[in-house]
Amino acid sequence: MSFTEKRAALEQLFEQQEFEALVKQGAPLIFEYENELDIDFLLLLAKAAKAAQKNGKYEYFLFKAREKEPDNLAVLLLLAEHEILFGSKLSARNHLEAILEIDPAHAKAHSYLGDLLLDQLFYDKALLHYQKAMQSHSLAKNEQEQIAVSVVDIYQRSRSTAEALAFLEQYFPKEKFQLNIEKLRLRLYQTDSAYKADYKASLALLHQHLPKEVIYILNLAAIEPDAVAAIALYDKAIALELSEKEKTTVLKKRAYRLVQAEEWAKAVADYDALIVREEQPLYFEMRAEAKEQLKDLKGALQDYSQALKLDGAASRLLKARGLLFAKAKQYDRAAADLTAAIKETGSMGLAELYYHLGVVYTKNGDRNNAVKMLIRADQQGFAKATAYLEEKYPEQLQKVRANSADKIRAKYEAEFARNAQSPILQQAFGQLWTPNMSKIIAASEKELLELPAFLSKQVLDKMSKEMLLITPEGLLFFENGAEVPLEAYYRVEVESEHAILLTVQPVKGGSSSSMRISFFEGELLLHYPVLEVDSAAKYYYPVEQPSADQLEKLNKKALALNYMPAIEAAIAEINT
Repeated sequence: MSFTEKRAALEQLFEQQEFEALVKQGAPLIFEYENELDIDFLLLLAKAAKAAQKNGKYEYFLFKAREKEPDNLAVLLLLAEHEILFGSKLSARNHLEAILEIDPAHAKAHSYLGDLLLDQLFYDKALLHYQKAMQSHSLAKNEQEQIAVSVVDIYQRSRSTAEALAFLEQYFPKEKFQLNIEKLRLRLYQTDSAYKADYKASLALLHQHLPKEVIYILNLAAIEPDAVAAIALYDKAIALELSEKEKTTVLKKRAYRLVQAEEWAKAVADYDALIVREEQPLYFEMRAEAKEQLKDLKGALQDYSQALKLDGAASRLLKARGLLFAKAKQYDRAAADLTAAIKETGSMGLAELYYHLGVVYTKNGDRNNAVKMLIRADQQGFAKATAYLEEKYPEQLQKVRANSADKIRAKYEAEFARNAQSPILQQAFGQLWTPNMSKIIAASEKELLELPAFLSKQVLDKMSKEMLLITPEGLLFFENGAEVPLEAYYRVEVESEHAILLTVQPVKGGSSSSMRISFFEGELLLHYPVLEVDSAAKYYYPVEQPSADQLEKLNKKALALNYMPAIEAAIAEINT
């Protein structure tokens, strides 16, 4: 048989997918008909070897093909792909660079080189090759999208969201919708808070093209500030064919938004459906809240009790049930729940619980325990407790405050002389300090931008009304525009050339805290309270002529009790 006849027989074996037989019969022909071989025949053998999973033979046939035609781009690319998968990355790079010497615009060679350089963390070089690969416009859609994934990954490593988006817009314009590319855009928007509006628009676009994909509805609803609009999205989601897990997720999120929208009956219906699926304490707790709003106190109490059975002695549930018992005028049971909640609560929530327990004792006619609880809440700075004491128990409050002030003053009197000698504090004595709002805004700009506009305004309005007065005996601090100031004794803990750290003890009792003061260019820098995670300093400047509002606040006292003598003297000096 001639070579042509044998070749035809091998091609027939290929069509019949007899790959192993083809390799076995074809390999000897390389030597037998060396002068008659061409590239197509060697590539036929290589394809058969690859299909038969004979990697060694595959590589051998490709090398023979390269010997035949050293500059054949198809052969070089197949060799590079083989080395990428099974061999040496360096050899693959050599093959790819050989391709680019012949064809500098070869898209696949640039794409593969980009991948190799990305693996080696050569990001700039990888980007260069990816750009050249995309410029040819010859790659298949899936190959272009894979390059987009790699480029976005590179830019995200350097947090260059804008550059990543610019790359996508250059090669995948928004007006030509591509599902996988839009998902990439969404990922970029999601990781950068500067693109909140774009994130929402991208979600809406994906929802438009994939209306039955519940994930985009859920994500749209999650960022929708309007509860009614969010509920409409969840209604759309619940109408889809969902798995049980997805249906539970939609019900849970819709029920929460129904509570926000004060759609109490609908919220109860959703929590009914959730409880049928799984008895979680949160579902009973939220249903109890909705039932309470519907005046179903009995049902609400039953739900809180069931939630407590499932969740143990959770303080928030004990508090909620205790307040509901109080609402139902079952004061003994209310006091028992609130007392139990106090035992389960950390320091952060105690003041409010003491206040509620004091109110319950008052309504139950137990004045002694009422005053004890309310005083504890007052000492921890709970303003409602102070106001309630002033209304219901003014004499007891005055007596406790006076006794507390005397005891604390006795502990701190020895500090007065030391305080008077402090070089830093001497710069603060005898002056009324108020906030330098322009500097405070500049120092807190990032935090303020993350708040809704109305909330930022509220925060700044309250902060602008702060006042600080310091004497060697103690200090008076109207924090965040409070009507009732912090009056406190203090001692120096640490003082350096540039800053001083004080332990501050409220005159009315309760826990002490830390305050750090320093000066810069004539302005007082205040950190209060000093926490483990440090916050931006507040800048204060001395007021030469206090306003009428400031003077009124300094001279107005919630109780018929004077401030400590040094504070009273400082206020008298300011009044003149």
